[in-house]
Amino acid sequence: MRPRSSFALAAITAVVTAAAAQPAAARRGRAVRVPRSLAAVTTNARFCSLHEDDRGLCFGTVAVGDVGAVLTADGEHLGETVITEAIANTNRCGGVENWSIRIDRGRLGGRYFDYGATLVVGARVEPEGKIVPGVGAVPGDNPLATVMYAADTDGDGQVDLLSDQYPCDSAKRPTRANYPSHMCSEYWVAVRDHWQRARVDQQAVCNR
Repeated sequence: MRPRSSFALAAITAVVTAAAAQPAAARRGRAVRVPRSLAAVTTNARFCSLHEDDRGLCFGTVAVGDVGAVLTADGEHLGETVITEAIANTNRCGGVENWSIRIDRGRLGGRYFDYGATLVVGARVEPEGKIVPGVGAVPGDNPLATVMYAADTDGDGQVDLLSDQYPCDSAKRPTRANYPSHMCSEYWVAVRDHWQRARVDQQAVCNR
């Protein structure tokens, strides 16, 4: 899988490192790639699962007025819509676990989606963009992480936005504890053929 990305929302800067003097053969018309270092990347992307009744469940903080792209399980991009209702769902310890939402289906021009559609909020998704199913490989070296969502946001056939989830401690480190204190969600963005961890969300687990 060769990821590539063109996020407008990601704040991306590149620092060009000075190249050492090249041999004469290299200077005579041969293209030489200048080494580049990748700067930090951020994203405000969140994923929500949608149901047939215009309602859904979001796994990151959302609010009324947030705009997102509706992507179906069979690869269709139905357009953008807005969240018209957002209710935080709390656990027995009082912590927020997820958000129940309702969307303005009228903005989709009458197009229909089955159960399993995804609302991608906070990320630019081109008309050719789509959800990519069956992605099992998680970027990085965390054996406890499981892929939750993977998207090809620019429609080039390559996954460039991915979220995973893993049990973690209060410092966001992976843990194999029987009763982890937290769950962490990582958001990855592909930049110039390299995955970068753009954000890690943390949620306290209610163990009572």
